[in-house]
Amino acid sequence: MPALKSVFTSTIAGILVAAVTVFAVIALVAVSVRISEIADPAWRTAAISIELVAGVFWLLGTVYVATYLAVLIFAEPQEAGDPNSQDSPRPVR
Repeated sequence: MPALKSVFTSTIAGILVAAVTVFAVIALVAVSVRISEIADPAWRTAAISIELVAGVFWLLGTVYVATYLAVLIFAEPQEAGDPNSQDSPRPVR
C-alpha cells in the first residue's frame, strides 16, 4: 500500500508543479506583451528589470515547491533514536 500512496502523491505533486509552472510562464508572457507596449523608454527599462527579477523568483519558487514535495514524498521516516535525526543532540567535541 505505501508504494501506491507514493505513486499517487508523486503524480499529484507533478501535476501541481506543472500547472504552477505553466501558469507562471503564461503570466510572464502576458506581462511581457504589456511591457512591450510602454512608450517611455525609461519606464519600459524599469518594467523589464522588475519583470526579470519577478520571473526568476517565481520560477525558482516552482523549483523549490517541486523539491520540497519530492522530499516529503520520498524521504525515509526516521526513528526517534536515529543518530542522524534532527532531534538528536550533537556530540560535543
